[in-house]
Amino acid sequence: MSASAVTFKRTIGRMRNSFQTALAIASFLAASGALFSYKLVSAEGTASTFVELWASSVSVFLPLLAAFLGMDIWSEERRTGMADVLLSSPVREREFVFGKALGVFGSLAFSAVLSCVITAECLSWYAPVALSEVRILSFALSFAALLVQGGLWCAATTALSAAFTSAASSFCASAILLAALPRAIWLSLMAFAPSGRMAFGRFPLDAHVEDCAAGVFPIGLFVVLISLTILSLFLASKKISSLKYCGRVSRKHLREVALEMVLSCVFAVGISILALRFDFIVELPISSHDRFSPRMRQVLSESSGKVIVTSFLSRRDPRFRPLARNLRSLKRLADHLGGIAIELQYVDPKWDIGPAGRLASKGARDGSIMLEMGRRSVMIDLADSPGERDLVSALRRLIVPLQRKDIRWVAGHGELRPDSYGSWGMSDIARELAREGYRNLVLDLAAGDVPQECALMVIAGAKDDFSRVELGRVNEYLKKGGRLLVLMGRTGQGGVSSLLPSWGMRPAARPITGAKTLSGTDVVVPILADHPISSALTGSRIVLESPLVFDTAAVVESGTGADRIEFTPLAGVGEDVVAAVVERGSGAGSDLAIRPTRIVAVGDGAFVSNGALAVRSCANRDFLLNIVAYLSGTDAMGASGVEPHVLVTGLDRNSRFAFTMVLALALPLSVLVVLSSIVYFRRRIR
Repeated sequence: MSASAVTFKRTIGRMRNSFQTALAIASFLAASGALFSYKLVSAEGTASTFVELWASSVSVFLPLLAAFLGMDIWSEERRTGMADVLLSSPVREREFVFGKALGVFGSLAFSAVLSCVITAECLSWYAPVALSEVRILSFALSFAALLVQGGLWCAATTALSAAFTSAASSFCASAILLAALPRAIWLSLMAFAPSGRMAFGRFPLDAHVEDCAAGVFPIGLFVVLISLTILSLFLASKKISSLKYCGRVSRKHLREVALEMVLSCVFAVGISILALRFDFIVELPISSHDRFSPRMRQVLSESSGKVIVTSFLSRRDPRFRPLARNLRSLKRLADHLGGIAIELQYVDPKWDIGPAGRLASKGARDGSIMLEMGRRSVMIDLADSPGERDLVSALRRLIVPLQRKDIRWVAGHGELRPDSYGSWGMSDIARELAREGYRNLVLDLAAGDVPQECALMVIAGAKDDFSRVELGRVNEYLKKGGRLLVLMGRTGQGGVSSLLPSWGMRPAARPITGAKTLSGTDVVVPILADHPISSALTGSRIVLESPLVFDTAAVVESGTGADRIEFTPLAGVGEDVVAAVVERGSGAGSDLAIRPTRIVAVGDGAFVSNGALAVRSCANRDFLLNIVAYLSGTDAMGASGVEPHVLVTGLDRNSRFAFTMVLALALPLSVLVVLSSIVYFRRRIR
């Protein structure tokens, strides 16, 4: 057996019999579990995956774990004099160094595997549906990236431990140099640089494991990590050799050793710079076609022709890599469906002068995507952080020019306004509607009747009562086949509350029992009804803040033919309906050219406000878009726009708390008890 293998077994054996190792592993599991739980809540509704969140949570604490496991790997032996005994044997120093570093790496790898198993078990208890979407290849690549990073931390900790005779000093130096200092520098750059996050992107090591989880394999960064690992082992062996010959060699020899260490550092830095400069990316097709929404597949399969999609972005921009990956996935989907043909082009504003000038003449800006089909073109600005939804809307506007329809937002009674950009404003959803081809206009009912070109009237969270004249104008508009969307205020009074019972629904302010909640005041509502508005959103949920409920009014039971009013629940909790639609005239028969009256009411006036859409993972946005499509008669939005690859855990407030307590407290404590018990009985046996 080689000296490295013997040293490895000796190091692993000493760690297995140490309470320090049990404490380090349990603390690592608790810290990484708490960070994962926090990221899971923050990232819900984004395009992140469980593997990315777990890997980035673990990578933050790997340097600290390595520093704790390896702080006495050489320092304790130097303090007790055991190092002199080891170095007196006819074994090369690098074999001792490699064996000890490998021992620390083995404990670190065991901790990472334990973290993975514990996290997967917790997810299987609390979010089993979401866990089923985890791909084995994605996990394998991210775990490989973690192991490569862990190898560097173990080698660097071994080198730093050889430079101290105190374990505490070794730990402090390793923690500062490997964990605290790099992140502090990065955070300082992001805080004080003019461009901030846009210029520097994510922390490189976090981005490394997240990219690997997405199938992006940066060869250059792997070369950097491996070269720095070899450098750390070399420096550790040189430091140990200087201890072996301390006092028995000349100063000239020591200067030569120091020169070798400096030259090795220069060589490693040079290799790292070249590797990053000529970085080569290997991308594995981890994502499949089901990562795109039904609406995207519908648009691509039912269209024909050729669309040129141009990325007008610098290749050094942090946004370029994920953008290029998404565009390539889109092209593969289009080729698979066999409908529209997509051609991808990449134009760097600084280097591709000719194509950049052509795009600029069409209105494109640096940091955008240009879609062209014949003479038509649509630009998507990347500054708005667009998602798949924006790309679908752009393709639809390009392929089939939409007919403009007017949406009239009633104002003058404390309603939420479409031109307000605050948390209680409706500018985000108004912008979505504009992308779908609607015109958002303000309507003052006190100034006159509802215009004939009004395709839909919206009353969003009205606080004050409508006057009798205004109620009469709304009622007259509805009798002529008008379409109305009512987002109720908190009290159930004000607006058109007094008018709704005559049209089949009666709002009521009563508590909803048995509902799940995210914040304590909101209500998680499953979308259950089989209706054109909600059928495409089956399995989704909407989140309403203290919603009102709707009861059926007596007028629903009366009337026949064109006068019959039908009440249909859209969403509710138990027997309580929080979103409903009423329709009059649907039973008139196809031989009568009567436009049916449609009214949709939702029990929360701010469920699509800017603040609600920004912080919640739900189908609120798609629910309202489908309501607008149904009321205005736009059938092109029949497919759901919910993006299937967004992170949805389905956890409410209680289950999130339980998940965090189990993952970050109960299971790490259990691991600490088990490992400590094993150490205790091992020592008793000996």
